[in-house]
Amino acid sequence: YLKVREGDTIVLSSRFIPGNERSITHMINNLCRLGAEVIYSEIAPVHASGHAHRKELQLLLSLVQPRYLLPVHGEYRHLVAHRQLAQEMGMEDGRVVLAEDGQVIALRDGEVTLEGRVEVGKVFVDGKGIGDVEDVVLRDRRHLSEDGMVVPIMVVKEQTGEIISGPDIITKGVFFEERGGEVLERAKERLLEMWREITETGRSDETELEEEVRRVLKRFFKKEMGRRPVIIPVIIGM
Repeated sequence: YLKVREGDTIVLSSRFIPGNERSITHMINNLCRLGAEVIYSEIAPVHASGHAHRKELQLLLSLVQPRYLLPVHGEYRHLVAHRQLAQEMGMEDGRVVLAEDGQVIALRDGEVTLEGRVEVGKVFVDGKGIGDVEDVVLRDRRHLSEDGMVVPIMVVKEQTGEIISGPDIITKGVFFEERGGEVLERAKERLLEMWREITETGRSDETELEEEVRRVLKRFFKKEMGRRPVIIPVIIGM
């Protein structure tokens, strides 16, 4: 392994890859702490491309002399430029295969052809699941991350709807604890008002009651805080 000593000069010839800026900056800071001089593309013209240049491609083609050529990497215009370079060096047009994402390349009886397509795209990896994250799951997670979650819990008599315990309200990611107490007390009062109103009408369908709790709390938190947390009512009948 390498050991950095004071007075060493370290050159980072590659540009910062988008998304890795923080970790790269952290590394540069640590190298400077060790006494090294760090030179990188933001302060000096030291960037060296990792991609082959025209002359390098020409050299490789002349050495290998491939029967078929499949240009890869870059945008389609880069693939076309690679094909033109090969043609300039004597390759027949039919022996340079341009393929895009999803196109099937068939190698059969010494011939290379394009045959049909397969579905390709971004694949989400979620824990042990691969490609099984649906849009609705991502939407719910985004909603939870933005507005939090509220879980109102009530224990009621099944026959009369009378509240035995609660309402208790559990929240996650909705507000700071200092302000939460006052808001939750008002939310409980609003739930009790709503419960008295609907039980007087004789409504007892559990799904309907849960939806009413959800509707009331959505309006309450929208009015109080300008937010729409995910509401998950828990009504336990006894």
